[in-house]
Amino acid sequence: MKALFFSPFANIWDHSFPEGLVAEAVRERGFNVAMVRCDGIFESFCVAMSASGLTAQDALAKKKQVCGACRKRRDVLDETMNFPSMQLESFLTPDDYREAEEISSSVALENWPELEIDGVPIGRYAAYEFLLNYKILGTSIPENLFPLYQNQLRNSVLAFRGSERILATEQPDVVLTYNRLYGVNHAFLVVAERRGIPTYSLQGGGHVTHRAETMTMFRDSETLFGVFDSDSWRRFKGEPIDERQMSLVNSHFDGVMEASSAFAYSSAFQAAEPNATRERFNIPADAPVLLIPMSSEDELNAAQLADLLPDTSHLPNLFENQFEWIRYLFNFATTRPD
Repeated sequence: MKALFFSPFANIWDHSFPEGLVAEAVRERGFNVAMVRCDGIFESFCVAMSASGLTAQDALAKKKQVCGACRKRRDVLDETMNFPSMQLESFLTPDDYREAEEISSSVALENWPELEIDGVPIGRYAAYEFLLNYKILGTSIPENLFPLYQNQLRNSVLAFRGSERILATEQPDVVLTYNRLYGVNHAFLVVAERRGIPTYSLQGGGHVTHRAETMTMFRDSETLFGVFDSDSWRRFKGEPIDERQMSLVNSHFDGVMEASSAFAYSSAFQAAEPNATRERFNIPADAPVLLIPMSSEDELNAAQLADLLPDTSHLPNLFENQFEWIRYLFNFATTRPD
């Protein structure tokens, strides 16, 4: 049995090191493990660069510095954990590069979501982290940002073509990656799925302050959302939690409020005196105050375009968008003197 890990972003140590531990565990279960690495093919911009604080507009010299650090960590992992590895570039031909350039340069603002290669909606899959980085809703990309998307598309096309040859050569029984939703990861795994090869996506644990202590692993495009529709959760959710579990819940929310981890995706909460809000807006002491928690529409949009979540645009909605919901609540408040 062979397990193939698509792992091009070794510089994201919070991802690549736990992934290496999982690979070791898989090997202990009797699998032959091999890693697919990057040797600079994505130097124009990639997830590892974004994790290092760079943007797609930064100078190539800065991006190459990240590539250098990524190679070092790649080599440390492969040497210390004794992983045989291969570079994606080794499986690409000049024709593949030409195709990637032609596809990415010919796609247009009006049609990128419809772009397919061999029946795969690569245009949508390539956009995932780009849409998140620039908080884009729907499919309307600002013209000045479109070249950045085209670069993501180029990289995804190369990963797609490289995957075809690597899988044909290696013939793995299972393919794994850390976060299948990244554009190039998705492009690689979708080829495996079309060949009937089981694929798995790894993620760090959901606990903000103890994220590195646990891992999640889901088959294909399954997610944590599915857990809450499982028989196991239905049995467990009615069970009282003990003191240790309660402490874990508290520390998670403490971490969210303190923004002690980048994965909190928020700034630290700066608490004010309980009456500060009332004093600022002249709210009577006995009047209730509404808190309106917002959802992340850009993440929902990106996940739907990547086929992680079903498209709900055709379903009836109470409100067209979150702004309409807020307006409704404002109007509701004006009718309530209390």
